[in-house]
Amino acid sequence: MKRPGCVHIPDHKSTEEIGRSRHMELNRFHGTESVQKLHTGELIEKRYRVLAELGVGAMGSVYKARDEVLGRDVAIKSPLGNKGRIEETVRYLRRELEALARISHKNVVGFIDLGFSKGMELIVMEYLDGRDLFSLSPLGWEEARPLFMQLCDALQAGHENGVVHGDVKPNNIVVIDKDGTETVKLFDFGTVKFMDAPDGDIGRTPNGEIIGTLYYVSPEMLDGANFDQRTDIFALGITMYQTLSGRIPIPIISPPAPLGVLGVEIPKSAEEAIMRAMENRPEDRFQSAEDMKKALSGIVL
Repeated sequence: MKRPGCVHIPDHKSTEEIGRSRHMELNRFHGTESVQKLHTGELIEKRYRVLAELGVGAMGSVYKARDEVLGRDVAIKSPLGNKGRIEETVRYLRRELEALARISHKNVVGFIDLGFSKGMELIVMEYLDGRDLFSLSPLGWEEARPLFMQLCDALQAGHENGVVHGDVKPNNIVVIDKDGTETVKLFDFGTVKFMDAPDGDIGRTPNGEIIGTLYYVSPEMLDGANFDQRTDIFALGITMYQTLSGRIPIPIISPPAPLGVLGVEIPKSAEEAIMRAMENRPEDRFQSAEDMKKALSGIVL
């Protein structure tokens, strides 16, 4: 039975399935004519050999490539759009480039290089060989807690450098398992807000469209108001709730059902922390990702 204020997710699609369906949706949005499309086998900057397209987002396509100089895999992001939208997508690509240049942290995708193809700018980034958090959900508290704490670290690193991510969600978080150690990587900084930018930089396109993913967008973003790092705290709370329960809460409509009611085994103090992160008023949430991490750090079943 569906509960008020929640959207039930009956099946978790694979990353490949999500990419295929998203690609079809965005082709309708952008139009079939893309002014920037990389092709398998193409060599970028006499160094990066394109291997395959990994996925497509609202502002760009991401490709797996091989760095033939250093012998490693990388990811390349290129702007996507028809001729009527390409200036807008390039603008967001440049914002992502600036954001990644500001942040250097083990839990944030690493910036490698700036490239060019057909006169267009490309971002060369660390290749993330893992699974997104969406495909791993639902997780138990003990498994999820260290991942959540790493996410807090990633956001804090961004906020300390004046970067609000603006689109925190399970699909933008990759978990890499190496030798039994799980490492979180936050990526897709194309919808960032820079806190040192003018107040007019409020997370909307020039046409007034909301930037971000609707279920994770904070009330202040929906209202078109100026916002700060606490909008990422709100989205992190949504992400945590979804990761543990398999349901997306919608606090702006009605209070989320207690996680315990949904069958999630979680300490009361942890549930209170997640609920606090999802408060509709920014002043009622944690005021920093560091504060949220402290609240979660000592909680075990």
